[in-house]
Amino acid sequence: MRSQKVFEDKIRQPKPLCYLGEIHYDSKRYSEALTHMKNCLASNPSFHKAHYYIGMVYFQSRNFLQAIQFL
Repeated sequence: MRSQKVFEDKIRQPKPLCYLGEIHYDSKRYSEALTHMKNCLASNPSFHKAHYYIGMVYFQSRNFLQAIQFL
């Protein structure tokens, strides 16, 4: 039980969320990457790497106007 709680607390922190987003991005699973990166920013709005990857997801989706806002 305690290990589950520790895991859940850690996964809500910006770095692990960003790492998960990177893995999904590298696997071209952009929707999942976007979800993790947005959760990362909800946890820490100044996490620059998440801004970059959100911009790249939008760029890959050819949504250039939204991409510019994050890149």
